Amino acid sequence: MTFDGWGEIAIKTQKGNPLGATLIFLFLFITGLIVLNLIIAVICDAVSNAGEDVKEKIHGSFDEDDDEVDSEETMKLVRERMLGIEEQLDSLEQLQERNIHTLEYLARQLKQRKNAHSLTRPY
Repeated sequence: MTFDGWGEIAIKTQKGNPLGATLIFLFLFITGLIVLNLIIAVICDAVSNAGEDVKEKIHGSFDEDDDEVDSEETMKLVRERMLGIEEQLDSLEQLQERNIHTLEYLARQLKQRKNAHSLTRPY
């Protein structure tokens, strides 16, 4: 139910019956409530069928031991990712140093060619 085009239908029915638009509005309101209730029922059913561990995490009452295990695993993953990032930063730093040296070399070559060209060029 998309509620598309209901305005045109309401105008057409209001021409024939003054209460037509009101009836369409009531129909749309009631069917909207029904659809909303169906969506809420599906969510409630999914929560009731969920396992106990999921329910405990949703309601916030879970064992601290489980939390410590999760936090230890999380910390281990974070450390591994940090080491990986540090390695990437080191390689980027080396690459940047090589680029700087290359640019300096190219700048020197350009100056030498410019000087050589200006010396050989007659005025």
